[in-house]
Amino acid sequence: MTGRRARAGGLLALALLAGLLGCGRPEPELAWSRVEVPDGVTPLLLVAVADDLLVAGAAEDLPTPRVLRLDGDGGLDPVPVTADSYYGVRALWFDAAVRGEEVVAIGRQSGGAHGNPRWTTWEGGAAGVVEQPEQPLSVFGGWGAGGLAGITLTADGPVIVGTRTGEVPGLDIRLWLPDGDDWVEQPSAGTALAASDDVRPVATDVVVDGDALLITGLVQSDDGRVAAAVWRAPGPAGPWQRVDLPAEGRVVSAQDALCDAGRCLVVGRADGAVAAWWVEGAEVSPTTLPEVPPGRTTDDVPAPVLWQGTFAVVLPDGEDGLVAVSEDDGWRTLPGPPGRPVAAAAAHGALHVVTEDGGVWSAQR
Repeated sequence: MTGRRARAGGLLALALLAGLLGCGRPEPELAWSRVEVPDGVTPLLLVAVADDLLVAGAAEDLPTPRVLRLDGDGGLDPVPVTADSYYGVRALWFDAAVRGEEVVAIGRQSGGAHGNPRWTTWEGGAAGVVEQPEQPLSVFGGWGAGGLAGITLTADGPVIVGTRTGEVPGLDIRLWLPDGDDWVEQPSAGTALAASDDVRPVATDVVVDGDALLITGLVQSDDGRVAAAVWRAPGPAGPWQRVDLPAEGRVVSAQDALCDAGRCLVVGRADGAVAAWWVEGAEVSPTTLPEVPPGRTTDDVPAPVLWQGTFAVVLPDGEDGLVAVSEDDGWRTLPGPPGRPVAAAAAHGALHVVTEDGGVWSAQR
């Protein structure tokens, strides 16, 4: 919304139109086209790799995951996937990260007597993806496991973040780092990642901020309040600093983030409403995204993406999507694709969105 008043009568109509657009009605600036997906594949995750876009999904038959690459003509070509373990051929990619042309991912599939998540790790690129050596159950699961939250890729290699019971009741945020073919859990005791007698942290995702790491999540207090927070460190070894994210609400969490040039957009929830913050170092500035309409939840908000030099967030808007694009004084809304958004990425200069019905949509402005 410009906030400016027209000084001449001839500009009054334009000013009123700008006011309506700024109040949440999308500007007709995007034309969405649907990408044809091969039969039997359900897209779940988008991964932008250099100038390529990878679409990871589930297949009706084994092996899964299936990975597809968007070609220059708008078609999806299969990417070779090598899966060796029992859970590898059944895995669904849970999260992925990119650095240059290198891709790492974690897959998840429930199994065993208790139906617990069984985690697999993957590496490769647009030319092919390979399952890494299978890990013993106790590495990511087993006694005291709280689950994995995400994976990222630093200059020194991949980092996996999750939770596990620590020295006090509750869960610590934990990191896993590769050592050859093994993933080694890192201790959290004595750091800001550890639970205390009155504060219990939970991780939801991890991203890189230049050479630094940023973990999103929440802290649970003895009074029952749940507050959003991020944890920052110059690298996996720390030192870790917790940065609290202010918001009104009894249950507030930070779910996803995207960082560019030292500035991070963190997106989360506050009592069911969308919440967002700009984070630069230890400085936090809340920002207001368009509201999620009744009948939709903030679980429908994919992680932010960097699109043509701006931050973009795809939000549910009734039965369709809505794209919020960052500007100096707030957010501008653009029409999103038909259907509830579940994943987003930017590649080839275009914005790409996966919707709940398995559609893959692309738009360029």
